[in-house]
Amino acid sequence: MTDAFSVFDPSLVAISKASPAGGAYNLPADIELEGSFLSFGAVRCRFGPDFVSTAATVAADGRTMVCTKPRFPDTSRDEVGPLALQVAPNGQCFADSSITFIFLPFNLSNVLNPLFD
Repeated sequence: MTDAFSVFDPSLVAISKASPAGGAYNLPADIELEGSFLSFGAVRCRFGPDFVSTAATVAADGRTMVCTKPRFPDTSRDEVGPLALQVAPNGQCFADSSITFIFLPFNLSNVLNPLFD
């Protein structure tokens, strides 16, 4: 028996919007993404270079997905600002994206998110 191997074209994965657009470093949150997505059974989102989602699901039509932003460690509190938001259909190969998630040292999402909607 051999393991299945899948290759995908990263240009087929694109994020057009993330909601909420930012949030507190220490609170897990579901982030809804709009765009075009694929899933090879292990889809994941990455926030910046280090923080990978704990769970992610792609809608059947491939136009939306939900990623659970993990609780970032307390050592990350001072790293405020935009983090690149990327998706990996296979959980390993993250496609480039121009969309960012704004990392806050505390919860301002109730003020920030209406600015982006």
